[in-house]
Amino acid sequence: MPPPFDVDVEIMVPGSPFKMAQGRVDGDHPLSGMWVVLTQRNEPADGECNLYAVAERQIVHQIPIPLFHEPEIIGYANVRNSN
Repeated sequence: MPPPFDVDVEIMVPGSPFKMAQGRVDGDHPLSGMWVVLTQRNEPADGECNLYAVAERQIVHQIPIPLFHEPEIIGYANVRNSN
């Protein structure tokens, strides 16, 4: 299991707090330099998200995700709002 990481995200599909968001991971982490697309796994949202990591920013605004590139990493993340 990789260590926790921080990422500022852009909400691509709104929800509570989002249905899909995307951000670039920086810092000293195995995902550093990659773009992660996060989608909520449960309704209502509980922070459990599917994670798709890709090298290039994706332009996506719908679910299911029409990724332009096959994800290099697929997994899940427990998302917490740090605000």
